[in-house]
Amino acid sequence: MEFLIAASALLANAVTSQFSGAYTDPSQD
Repeated sequence: MEFLIAASALLANAVTSQFSGAYTDPSQD
C-alpha cells in the first residue's frame, strides 16, 4: 500500500512537471 502511494505521488509529480514545462516559457526559467 505504501509503495502504491509513493508511486502515485511520483507519477503525479512527473505529470505536473511535464504540464508545467509545456505551458511555461523555458526562457523564463
